[in-house]
Amino acid sequence: MGSSAPSRRGERSRGRGWLVLVVVLIALVAASTVPIWRPGRAHDVPAASPDRLPVGLNLGRQLVGAPAAQVDAAMEDVRRMGADWVRVDFAWTDLEPRRGHFDWATTDRIVAAAAARDVHVLALLTYTPAWAREPGCTRFACPPASTSAFAAFAAAVVARYAPRGVTSYQLWNEPNIDLFWPGPDPGAYGALLDAAVPAMRAANPHLRILFGGLAYTTSQGDGIAPATFFRRACAGHDCDLDAVGYDPYTYPEVPSAAGVTTPWSLMSPGGVLRRSVDQVLGEDAPIWVTEFGAPVQLPGERGGRAVSEQQQARIIGAGVTLAQHDPLIGGLFLNAWRDDEHATSATGRFGLWHADGGARPAVAELARLLAQPSSDR
Repeated sequence: MGSSAPSRRGERSRGRGWLVLVVVLIALVAASTVPIWRPGRAHDVPAASPDRLPVGLNLGRQLVGAPAAQVDAAMEDVRRMGADWVRVDFAWTDLEPRRGHFDWATTDRIVAAAAARDVHVLALLTYTPAWAREPGCTRFACPPASTSAFAAFAAAVVARYAPRGVTSYQLWNEPNIDLFWPGPDPGAYGALLDAAVPAMRAANPHLRILFGGLAYTTSQGDGIAPATFFRRACAGHDCDLDAVGYDPYTYPEVPSAAGVTTPWSLMSPGGVLRRSVDQVLGEDAPIWVTEFGAPVQLPGERGGRAVSEQQQARIIGAGVTLAQHDPLIGGLFLNAWRDDEHATSATGRFGLWHADGGARPAVAELARLLAQPSSDR
């Protein structure tokens, strides 16, 4: 796939010309006062405090359709633990369920609640509505049939929300595993970047755009190893990006930056993902941890990889400490806010809070750590 991409590149670029012109017009209509920026790697990107690691909660789709009181509660919890970021699914399936018919209600509510509390938003552009999927693909994670249609969606989101302060975006969730991109295809994902990124930057040039959150997997897993997928996706493609997203879950163990190969060590100095990012984007390009955490056991549960509440706090605390002392980690998002109500599967029990709103020990540990700026950043 990568070897044939350069010959198609000029054709794609010409085909995108009309889209960029349309996006410029959209951006002019949507434009308003632009915040102050500092120079980034290749673009002006939103400024971050030099001595504070951006830390937040991965909310995913937990607030889709939620009443204002629940959205407010989530933002209050973010501030209560000393964080000031959220990662939220701006899912195409939710925002444009029918071609040309947008429903902005949920994201408007989330963005407004975050802004009222000085909470920054990382918007995850992902998932394809039924009308835009490849023929015969019925899963929510199907890649789009048309990269230009996805690019138009992404540009519309930027035109609406960049003027409201949402200037950090991530393109797709874990595209290197089958769960979120059936039959992972780095060439196809690279083509998606080629279409979407110029359209987004035409809508607003002051953006931070992240490569999709790479999942940790190996050749024996259900996808393509993160460093390999990243290199292949950018081979023959623009990859005009500011950072790379990565989800280095280590549970039931605490993360380690050294020693044996672990999900976390891949992005540490000398790790294979870190080396790949250095080669493709440059040695100053950050890796953002876009999901990290651990599921909690049910009372009396034994076996499996779920952990006790105390071990969850240790895992999260160790991850935050490692990230605070690595200046090339750009940010860290913890998964998740609350447990799913009546969750029986471990996938619904990553909450830092119980489903009823009670805080787990990890919240107090986070508040302690985030109150201490790192001198290494």
